[in-house]
Amino acid sequence: MMNDNEIIRDFFMSRLERDGKSETLLDYTTGIRYYYQDFEVRSRKLANFLTDKAKIKKGDRVAICAGNCVQHIDMFYAIVRIGYIMTSYNVKLTERELSELILKEKPSVLLYEEEFKEKAAALKKRFSELAFISIGDKKQEGDLACYQEVLEYSDEDRPLPEHQFEDIAMLVHTGGTTGIPKAAMISYRALYYNVINQVTAYGVNNRDVVYVCLPLFHAAAWNSLLMPLLYVGARMVMTRKFDKKDVFQIMKQEHLTFLLGVPTIFQYMMEDPAFETADFSEIGRIRCGAAPASLEIMRAYWKKGVRFCNGYGMTEVGPGILAMPINSMSVKDIEEKRLSVGKPMVYVKLRIVNEKGEDVPKGEKGELFIRSAAMFSGYWGDPEETELALQNGWMHSGDIAQQDEEGYYYIVGRKKNMFISHGENIYPVEIENIMKECPGIHEVCVIGVPDKRKGEVGKAIVVLREGSKATAEDIKEYCSKNLAKIKQPKYVEIVEEIPRNSVGKVLMSKVHELYGNVD
Repeated sequence: MMNDNEIIRDFFMSRLERDGKSETLLDYTTGIRYYYQDFEVRSRKLANFLTDKAKIKKGDRVAICAGNCVQHIDMFYAIVRIGYIMTSYNVKLTERELSELILKEKPSVLLYEEEFKEKAAALKKRFSELAFISIGDKKQEGDLACYQEVLEYSDEDRPLPEHQFEDIAMLVHTGGTTGIPKAAMISYRALYYNVINQVTAYGVNNRDVVYVCLPLFHAAAWNSLLMPLLYVGARMVMTRKFDKKDVFQIMKQEHLTFLLGVPTIFQYMMEDPAFETADFSEIGRIRCGAAPASLEIMRAYWKKGVRFCNGYGMTEVGPGILAMPINSMSVKDIEEKRLSVGKPMVYVKLRIVNEKGEDVPKGEKGELFIRSAAMFSGYWGDPEETELALQNGWMHSGDIAQQDEEGYYYIVGRKKNMFISHGENIYPVEIENIMKECPGIHEVCVIGVPDKRKGEVGKAIVVLREGSKATAEDIKEYCSKNLAKIKQPKYVEIVEEIPRNSVGKVLMSKVHELYGNVD
């Protein structure tokens, strides 16, 4: 029977050793194609350099602040060679925000890109004990080295350290919409079971060709894309970020078979003139995450014959939790369950619980509690937050869900976003799902605002479709015909855009700040 260390070694290294000459990744920005044998050598050089020059040892943190680039993959494969903990920083964070993360996580090394050099220069003055490595061939002032020096270092194959399933491999920052993100501790166990979940749910294999444009400092890009794809030997086409000018050319040129993205990506694609004539015959399936895609978006892809569906996840528990059984469903099947986020993945247990802590029957709403083999190990340096999130082994999601008779789950709102009107619990997502079908509406976000009579009432913040001349009164009239009176927004405000973060999640704190006042 294999022990933890053997399983972990096989998880990381087997593909490198078996399929060295197979193409792993096309860096679309540089045009360079990389093979598994390239990452075998590159990760050895990085691990040896960090061990010898930066004195990195097991348990130390090594950080990277960069856009999508191959150095992220080098770092991933080097984790098992040293046992350090990898942490990725959002490139959009300010110097102050990065400083707070560094103070909390205390990385020993920070890899950074040249475009980040001004922030890095300021951080060097504050953190003299932190070693900096600039990604490129030019060493900046105060750097330990540039990455070219790493690539010229020894590729000696050294013995791997012993690992246990509960050892921490990565810190993944939550996509929180307020304050500094919390760092979820992801163990080797969590990495392993998440990959099994993702591969089983979506059926990715070594024949797939997948577009990678989501930022690699987010959980979705790593845990839902890179790790499962590297594990099965799929081929990836990576861009620095999503660019609607390139995506259709990449589809045609590289024969993409699977897409994973956020609603804004699929919206941009749908609105591009090239969408009408684009050939989607090789795209077997599309999964949308971070936030649910609108019915307008989904229908556009269904018409193309693509099995397009929404999923559900959380950084702390996978992130994969719920998925449509997409490989056994037709487009028609998916359309019939269009508001569902699917069924639990293999190593996931769910409960729907009322305010008394009791499990509710199918059809009733309650908070979604989650337990998973891919569960995180807590928040780095935040025992109080960990205790709040994990109670008796269950992750309290804060999402309101219900399950139908066939076992499909539906997310109907956020517990925090729920508002009470005239004594009734109102879930904004239910209202938004109806309003998204209103002619003229492109996007909508509903919030609760104060009301003297009812306590709270709904306010809809709406972005119109291009060319639409719909007014607030037109939208209210639509709501009066399609929503129960208590759910109809009292206020409708038409705006240019709804504030979102880099993966398309609505920034609710900003929405309330901008539009929560009705005086």
